[in-house]
Amino acid sequence: MTAHSQTEGNLFALWRAKAGDSVRVRRFRGGAGMTARLAEMGVLPGAVLKVVRAEHQGPVVVEIRGGKVIIGHGMAERIIVEPYGKAESSKV
Repeated sequence: MTAHSQTEGNLFALWRAKAGDSVRVRRFRGGAGMTARLAEMGVLPGAVLKVVRAEHQGPVVVEIRGGKVIIGHGMAERIIVEPYGKAESSKV
């Protein structure tokens, strides 16, 4: 997958976020199994995540609703997010 296919305007794959960023989940590029697994973790379209750790390799760690969730790199490549404004991020 090229960088161009992972970035669409303000949308990008979760793994491309930086620690400290707040992002809103827009959609998934995965099947029903992946969607169900993410839903069990509270990661749904519209959810706001605060990125704790994101590297070019390894898992992505995010904070959602006061808890931390670890998402494998392969799955993080298929979670499409957008930046979430600083003024709004205080509501996370």
